[in-house]
Amino acid sequence: MSRSGGFELLEPITGLGLRLWGSDLSTLFAQAARALTTLLTDADQIQPVEERLITIRAKDVDGLMVSWLNEIIFLFESEGFLVEAVGIHEIDQWHLRVAVLGEQYDPDRHHIEHYVKSASYAGLRVEQTPGGWEAMVHLAT
Repeated sequence: MSRSGGFELLEPITGLGLRLWGSDLSTLFAQAARALTTLLTDADQIQPVEERLITIRAKDVDGLMVSWLNEIIFLFESEGFLVEAVGIHEIDQWHLRVAVLGEQYDPDRHHIEHYVKSASYAGLRVEQTPGGWEAMVHLAT
């Protein structure tokens, strides 16, 4: 090893990872929302009192997953909106139209477990398997 210069690539030491699975794309994306919400706070403390309609388009299913999770993060960061449930109206590998149900963040009831900055393409994998769909997603914290 030369001491005059060099570098080494290291795995990130911050962040969280999700392994997701579902029998179809709708289930996979619903599980992604549930997993992210569970990382943010106790999902059982969120009431489905408000609805938001979301439409996302992407060039592929990987981009759709990252955009979907980042939209949920954006709702929390910009509006203080916590997602409790999702109703997927349309989904394919390039398009998602969904209603999210939830409520405004209440510091007396919603203890934040992890602050999540974004979903990342690093290490991302979304693929169809013989049993349905699986995904691996890295979240920056």
